Amino acid sequence: MIELGEVQGNVLHAYGTDFPVARYVHLRVEGDARAVLAHWMPQISFGRRPKGLPAAEKLRPHVNVAFTYAGVEALDVDRSLLHAFPEDFRQGARARSRDVDGDPDAAERDWEENFGGGHVLLIVHAHEEAELGDVVEELLAESGGALVRIGEQDTALIQRKEGQDESCGTLYSREPFGFADGCSQPSVAHIDDDPTGDGLHARVPTRSKGRQFLEDLGVRRGRREWRQIRAGEFLLGYVSEDGRHPEGPPAPLGPNGTFMVYRKIEQNVKGFNEHMDAEADRLGMRREELRARVLGRWRDGTPLSLSPDKPDPAIAISRERANHFDYSDDPDGRKCPLGAHVRRTNPRNGLPGGAEVTMRHRIIRRGMPYHEGDKRGLLFIAYSASIKQGFETIQRLWCLDGAALGLGSEPDYLLQQRRDGKLSDMVVNHDPDNLQRIRPPREPFVTVRGCEYLFLPSRRACAWLSGR
Repeated sequence: MIELGEVQGNVLHAYGTDFPVARYVHLRVEGDARAVLAHWMPQISFGRRPKGLPAAEKLRPHVNVAFTYAGVEALDVDRSLLHAFPEDFRQGARARSRDVDGDPDAAERDWEENFGGGHVLLIVHAHEEAELGDVVEELLAESGGALVRIGEQDTALIQRKEGQDESCGTLYSREPFGFADGCSQPSVAHIDDDPTGDGLHARVPTRSKGRQFLEDLGVRRGRREWRQIRAGEFLLGYVSEDGRHPEGPPAPLGPNGTFMVYRKIEQNVKGFNEHMDAEADRLGMRREELRARVLGRWRDGTPLSLSPDKPDPAIAISRERANHFDYSDDPDGRKCPLGAHVRRTNPRNGLPGGAEVTMRHRIIRRGMPYHEGDKRGLLFIAYSASIKQGFETIQRLWCLDGAALGLGSEPDYLLQQRRDGKLSDMVVNHDPDNLQRIRPPREPFVTVRGCEYLFLPSRRACAWLSGR
């Protein structure tokens, strides 16, 4: 069983609706980081807060801490443990951005200065914005100058229509383009109870060798059922879907820890809306329908796979119903286009080989909106036991390139960047009698402003690092 009390709380609270505002503080180590960690230990959230807590404890801000590879080095960890970290984490996001984003100059051209030079990311979630500053300043004061602030980012989940617009089971679920966000999270074994929709719709092994042979040949369709995903896809020290332990340092540093991708994305909301409206009018398609076909869900979270013609509030209001589908009944993209954003980021059973192909590439993810003057966007947060198998595979093989989905080199229409100076179109209607394509946008809809690869140590690892 997973030792839930060992796991940093952000992983367990990734959906984040209990803490609608947050601050992410980039820090550089200039002193004894172990001593600082010792001071912070009583404030860091581990595990899930039990039900029935007094109001003051239930509402207490939620604190987590994560380290870059340089940050782990600054903790004076033995070289043998450092070398046990996987190469993707050791190299870091900036070094790997050329392959991950497909643009060799993006990091130098577009990234903000505080990305790539820090050691520690201090994460504080709270119920009220005023609490954020108090908690952050108190924690930094306790560092005694050992940690220097080099940047920070405030975020706030978007609540819609004073509680009348629940989507995917929550009031806080919108991103700047207006879509319900965070509708699907992986169902992790020994943590979640119900895998329906959020687990794997995987093959059930048969005891008959003859039937198994026919299933392997594709002559006979195998039986499938929803099951949870093995914990080793998300936490170090547990068995993953391939029957192995993920790569990472041994005890006391690694087990129950995880890796985090922290990515700041600026969204061109005005450009997106103008382009969608103009293209919908040109194609003779409803404006909301075209948006849904690019995303794969209607704005309220209703998946096209379950309701291709219109949003269905009865589906959208329920997280389980909004995820109880796969793409095995829509191989040609008639209901949900093959290139739709949510289909690319989680193909479910939509790739050749079914869920068994995608099960090694699931991530726990969260989008936290930010608003800076006239600039809007998301902080994309992802947790998994392997950055390479999780975030990088999704970004490089499913979003940057379309070959795995039968789309050639076509990128994700929503996330695409210029390739050889060009942007791509997208098939939004796969009906051979009425094939329709949306034209390339004039400018990308999103721009990456920075990224960090981080390690979140467990309670036991933090205690060992701090000598407590």
